[in-house]
This record gives sequence, structure tokens and C-alpha cells, in this order.
Amino acid sequence: MPEVLIRPGPSANVVRVGGVNIAVFRTGAGGVFALRDSCPHRGGPLSQGIVHGDRVTCPLHDWVIDLKSGNAVGVDEGCTATFATRIEDGRVSIDVPYVSLQSTGRDPDHALSVDQIAGARMATRHLIELGHRGIYHLAGPQDWIEAEARMRGFLDEMSSQDVPTTAPILGDWTADFGYWAGRELLTVRDFTAIFASNDQMALGLMHAVRDSGLEIPRDISIIGFDDIPEAPHFWPPLTTVRQDFAELGRRCVALLLGDLDPAAADYHGTIVPELIIRGSTGAPPW
Repeated sequence: MPEVLIRPGPSANVVRVGGVNIAVFRTGAGGVFALRDSCPHRGGPLSQGIVHGDRVTCPLHDWVIDLKSGNAVGVDEGCTATFATRIEDGRVSIDVPYVSLQSTGRDPDHALSVDQIAGARMATRHLIELGHRGIYHLAGPQDWIEAEARMRGFLDEMSSQDVPTTAPILGDWTADFGYWAGRELLTVRDFTAIFASNDQMALGLMHAVRDSGLEIPRDISIIGFDDIPEAPHFWPPLTTVRQDFAELGRRCVALLLGDLDPAAADYHGTIVPELIIRGSTGAPPW
């Protein structure tokens, strides 16, 4: 395996526990990659890139490594860092303890996640139990694992409750898109509720509803996902699905320590999110 240097930078995700540097990764579409910096005068202990077949790239630092030949473009020859990675049947093996968050489940021994499907089903079920039948889903980008899982949860719950389903609207996570989508949907207004795949798009939807002279939840109910800190301060306060990121982080470190110490507790699996009911959902107007 070749020795190369990748400049550490703000993209590195590092936790230092007991004097040991541990990498925490969110997996991209092509996999994960880690470097342990062996140069003492470099500031960061790790850097990361994305594995695409036999190549590793990092757009942020503009470097490319060929895993077969060891040829590296855009790296600094002044120092070296060792790395080891291999791809077998879609699984990534690297030489540092790691955890993949919200991943595809191909590497269950190193995976942790919030159950996105269960959270989406909670949100959808809440609207159905209030009496809504005309429900739209404003989804996130479909190259995001979370967005795809939330859309699947929405469709599964609608199907299990025998509620007619309209095609989800693919968004981009932003409040601006939520506002645009809301303005477009309100020209038809064949619905009484919208489940937005994140709170920012829900914020834009709420803005669009108010600009149309309608009231939430009297005329339209809106539910989000994430429970960002601002969600209780939306007007009306946003009903949403809470992801416990603090618990996810605690389990992540515990799982990483388990890689270093087999006696550590086992924290594999998923965290069930929580439905937070506030003022943006209510019974349908008809």
C-alpha cells in the first residue's frame, strides 16, 4: 500500500477519546476513505475522501489517488500518511475505527442511524389520524439516503392505511424550494396537509400558505422532520419528527470505543425518532 499525504482540513471528522484519534464518517454514494496523518507538524490527524472504484478523490482539497498504482495527484510530498482501504462487494475496509451514519446497511457492524422510515411513518400516521386524506409529501433530494427513506416511509404508511397517494414532490432541503412548491400547490389546493421531509422546507411552505391568505392549521396542516432548534419558534410552532443527535453521537463514540476495546458495550442498530406535536397540525377543514 502506498504512502501519501492528504492535507488535513475542515472536512475531517475526528473525535479524540483516551488519546486515540477516531474517524467518524458519513458515507457518500461511493464509500468512505480515511487517512491518518503521520507528520508531526501538521495540524489535523485525519483527512477523508470518497472512494469511486479504484480512485479516491477529494474535491475540497483537489487531490486524486489511484488505489492500484499508488499514483497521487495534488498531494504534498513533504510528509506522508499511511492508509489502507479495500472495496469488496460494496463494503469498505479501512485501517482506523469508523462508524457510518445513515448508511445503506451494507456494513452493519459499523453502522448507526436514526430510523428514518419509522419517523416518516409517524408523521404520515399523525396526519391520517387527524382525518386528512389529501396529503402531499415534499421529499428531499433522492441522492440522499435520508430523503429516500423518508419518502419510502410516507408511501408505506399511506398504502397501509388505504389512503390515495399522489407522487411526492422532489425538493432540495431549502426553505426557498418549500416556498416555491407551496405557491405552486396552492394554485390547485386539492390537499389539506403536507409532510415536508425537513423543517427548512416546512418553513418555506408555511410562508407560502400565509402569503396566500390561508391559516395553519385551520386551512392546511404542515409537519416537518428533524426538529431543528428554531422549530418551536415558527408560527405556528412546527409539528415535526425529532432526531436525537446527542444520543446518536453518544452511541457513535461508544461503538468506536468498542472497536478499540472488545469489552465495550454494543451500540449497533437504529434510534427510533420521536413525534413532536405542536401547533401546525390539526383536523382538516373538510
